[in-house]
Amino acid sequence: MYVDDLVYNIRQLDFGFDQKINTNGTASTQPLGGLFNIEVESPKNTHLYAWGASNLDMKYVKLVFSPVTLASKSRTIELYDTLCIAHHDYFHSEGKDPMVSVLRLSPAIIVQDGQTMVEKNWKVTDLSMQNVEATAVPVANEPKLVNYFITDISGNELEEYNTGDKIILQIETENRIGDMLTINLDDKTHDFKYNNNILVNDTLTYIIGEDLEKIELEVIKQG
Repeated sequence: MYVDDLVYNIRQLDFGFDQKINTNGTASTQPLGGLFNIEVESPKNTHLYAWGASNLDMKYVKLVFSPVTLASKSRTIELYDTLCIAHHDYFHSEGKDPMVSVLRLSPAIIVQDGQTMVEKNWKVTDLSMQNVEATAVPVANEPKLVNYFITDISGNELEEYNTGDKIILQIETENRIGDMLTINLDDKTHDFKYNNNILVNDTLTYIIGEDLEKIELEVIKQG
């Protein structure tokens, strides 16, 4: 999640719409909702606190969903004139999960992959004045997760590894530099360390800096 040039790692998200119905089962009102409930890892700064404490501060928010499988495509949702109508922090002293912040966002405009989905009458931004059009991303420039695999230190691809091994997670991408990517290694018998930190649920979140990333991990005994 990108807000004011700051990046937040999304842990969970849900959004949607509801409609009231009459006795015939048909819609009796305009769709209601369009609210985004987003759980992120709590930042050390007060940026989100200040936003949640203001009833007038409208922000532009970009949500980028990166695929974890080669069969999936990335998705981008842009939220214009967005109010933060709720902000709560949660901390659990037990377990591996970090402190989290849960936000409820109310955008006036929702744009998904360049296509305007919702515009509410209280919007401030005029997309037509910004030259924003509902155009698909050119195929040649579409962000892709090409492949990811595990090798030993010498670059030999591995199918198995043992506790104590140093391994390399190699990630091949196209047009993804600067994107935040989440990879789930999903190992039922081992855990992993990255930069001396245990990966929670075998999941690594990483900002792509090159088309081929080589990330060193340590294989450890499952906790």
